[in-house]
Parts: sequence; C-alpha cells; structure tokens
Amino acid sequence: MYALLLLVGFVAGCTPAEDWPPAFPHSVYTFKQLGQGEEKPFEPQPALQAKIDEFLVAQFGTPAEPKIKGAPDERNQAIHKGSRLYRTNCMYCHGPAGAGNGASAGAYVPPPRDYRRGMFKWKSSLGPQPPLREDLLRTVTNGVPGTSMPAFGRLGLEQREQLVEYVIYLSERGETEMRLLQKATGAPQETGDLKDFLEEFGEDIKTTFRKIDDGWKSAKAVPVPPRNESIDADPKLREESIRRGVQLFMGQKANCVKCHGVDGKGRRQVLPNTAVTDDTDVWGNKVSPRDLTEGVYRGGRRLEDTFLRIHQGILASAMPAFGKDPGLTTEEIWDLVRFIRALPYRPDLLPGGKALPEPPHGISAAQR
Repeated sequence: MYALLLLVGFVAGCTPAEDWPPAFPHSVYTFKQLGQGEEKPFEPQPALQAKIDEFLVAQFGTPAEPKIKGAPDERNQAIHKGSRLYRTNCMYCHGPAGAGNGASAGAYVPPPRDYRRGMFKWKSSLGPQPPLREDLLRTVTNGVPGTSMPAFGRLGLEQREQLVEYVIYLSERGETEMRLLQKATGAPQETGDLKDFLEEFGEDIKTTFRKIDDGWKSAKAVPVPPRNESIDADPKLREESIRRGVQLFMGQKANCVKCHGVDGKGRRQVLPNTAVTDDTDVWGNKVSPRDLTEGVYRGGRRLEDTFLRIHQGILASAMPAFGKDPGLTTEEIWDLVRFIRALPYRPDLLPGGKALPEPPHGISAAQR
C-alpha cells in the first residue's frame, strides 16, 4: 500500500519539499588570500557587501534557482538539474558554494577542491586557462586516483554533463565574488570618500563576470604531439628511450630529482640550511611531490595525461611546465613519459631503487 502511494505521488508530480538555503554563504577570505599580504580576515564595508550580494543574486540566482543571467536556456536548464545532482552527490565534500568545505571535508587528505578560484589541476588547456568541459567530465567520470574523489561513471552521460555545468557555474560565481572582494579591499575608510568608490565599483561589477565567463569560453586544449609508435613497438628502441628518460630525470636539464628524489619516491633533495618554500598550493594545502614508484596518477592514466602533466606543469602547485622555453623537446618529454610509466615496475632504473622479484610464468620485468 505504501509503495502504491509513493507511485501515485510520483505520477501526480508530487516530490518531497527540499530544504534549500535562501542564499549561498558568503565567501570569507583573509587579506593575504586576496593578495594583500596580511593573514587576518577581511570583511567588506556593509555598503560594498550589499552591492556584491545584489549582483550575485541577479547574475547567478539562488541555491534553489541557480542560473546565469544571459546564458542560453539549455545551459541554465542543465545548471538547474546539475544543482540537484550536486546536492545529492557532491555537496557533503565540496560544500554548498563549492568552497571545498562540506560537512565531511575535514576527514579527507588532500581536502576536496575549492572551485571558487577558477583553478583546476587536471586539465588539458593552456597555462592558467580554465579547464575544458571534457577535462571536468573525465574527472567526474573517472574520479581522482589517490584521493577521496570517487568515480561517478555510474551516472548517465547526460547527468555527468549536468554536474559539470553546475561545477562551472559554482566556479564562475565564486571567482566573480572573489574578484569583487579583492577590489573591495581598496575601499576608503572615510564615508565621504566611499561614494565615489561605490560608483566606480558599480562599473567594475559589470565587467568582472564578463571577463571570467569569456575565459571559460576561450579556453583551448593543448595538442599532444603523437608519440613515435615505432619506438614503443621495438623493445630495443623503447629501452633506449626509457634510459634517455632516466638521464633527463637525474640530470640538470629536467632535474626531477630535486623534488621527486633520486629513488622517485617524492623525497625532496633539500640543501642544508635551505627552507622549502613551495610545499603549499594556492589553496594553502600542504602538498608533496608525487611518489612515482606507486603507479598512481591523479591526472589520468593515459600516456597523453602524463605528457600534459610534464609539458604543462600542474597549475596551482610547484610542478613546473617543461614545455616552456627553455624546456624540453617533444621527444624528450616522451622519453620521460616512457621512463615514468616504467618506473613502478622497474624501480631499479634509479640508483636508490631495488629490483622487484621476477614474476611467475616467465614474465620478465622488462615486459611488465
């Protein structure tokens, strides 16, 4: 009988009431996080906060009715549906406004991503550009190995695409808010001087979102040059490529050992009396160089993903981009890719690594 009542309610279009908050929570930053260099909380003057709130609601709607003013209806429909999926699957880690501060976020290391800066690590776009939708879809589908981010491949493609639209929505909204707060740090304290600043601030509001939105629209993928498949098909040529990768890893040109260590386990080579200054990301989280012997690749398992991590670096972290001049050639990066992907099975390629025991059934370490 109960099941029948549920079915009748569903057919009739009745759904349980959802407890949506009336507004997104304010983003709270320190002066340092906003580029002012002081580690103390920043609170905008009430008149400025009111202007920011008014614009954000007009441009982005509310948690119950999210939208982007001026966006096509199809996109806003996807954002609306994505918000429901996000609330069910993502909010408890990433938080209601995408700040990475959900109810369960404190249990995870590394913490869930804070979308509000518009920065994402695992992407194929150039330099500081936002990721492509395809990049975010891959992350949603496959998760991020070695972290608490699960794979949502169980959801249909359309649902995953709707989640991506909502993540982009939260990122655009959050970055717009952050940029306006940055401008608000320059407000005069005298009431008489604030009037002129408010007029100028009103003009800034109109252009800030457009610049951020244009950045998402103009992002382009970095083409990955095809690797020489004849090298991979010939064991001798492949081994020569791997050995060249070892030399690059150990040598001064790439100097990967500086961060990843002589055994590839992510132990930095720190000189005496030298402080490590690049062990935090832009979100303030402690980060360690990847242990390359584990064979866990957060940015994706495709060879092209490894190429991009070396070529482009990892935005918001200390991993540099070796595709910049003077950097590495395409062939040298592919040599490094072959070495890195072989290392988990052949740790003795590096001086600090020990050879793994031979597996059964006559499979050699070189064949693994």
